[in-house]
Amino acid sequence: MKLVLLSDIHSRFPRSDELESELKTADAVLISGDITGFGSYDEGEAIIKHIKKFCKSVFAVGGNCDTFEIARMIENLDVSVHGQAGNAGGLCVTGVSGVERGRMPLNFYDILENSIASEKNCRKLAVISHEPAFGTDRCGRSSSRKGNRNIREFAEKYQPVLAVSGHVHEAWGSQKIGKTVYINPGAWLERRFATVMLDNNLEFSGAEFHS
Repeated sequence: MKLVLLSDIHSRFPRSDELESELKTADAVLISGDITGFGSYDEGEAIIKHIKKFCKSVFAVGGNCDTFEIARMIENLDVSVHGQAGNAGGLCVTGVSGVERGRMPLNFYDILENSIASEKNCRKLAVISHEPAFGTDRCGRSSSRKGNRNIREFAEKYQPVLAVSGHVHEAWGSQKIGKTVYINPGAWLERRFATVMLDNNLEFSGAEFHS
């Protein structure tokens, strides 16, 4: 299985020969937030629809620079996995949105756990969040960017094959802890994205970072 990972688009339209070539051969696209820079519904919709022209299987969450309009847009386009799970060939994809950060009745751990409670047909799990998990290399160097403890706690318990994040533009790369590969594809704002390959057992077999 081939996945394209995008994050921190920040309204920069996702158009390049390299990206579109990778999208055409992808089994799914995972978008980890900041689709826009506080942009409109229509702006976000144009971005998602362009991506879906090349790959129909898209899973996304919003980021802290997205608005409630963007959260509504990805729900309406049926690509949101905030608090719910989608399935791509046996890979169960769930996530938490950065749009609602600090305004939700449940913490991120509860949202993620509830989202997979009824899933029966998933061979492996992937988690998308805008914030990185606490205590990983994907958190960056700033003391104010320590990552989210709920996401790390969930990953430690459920051991997803991937924990995809964004938010910290300079912290692109991957790190394996236990059975989970924590990965930040980099910011599309800076023309970065990543491709990930999973083997026939949906285990991580490699990543390539594009810029």
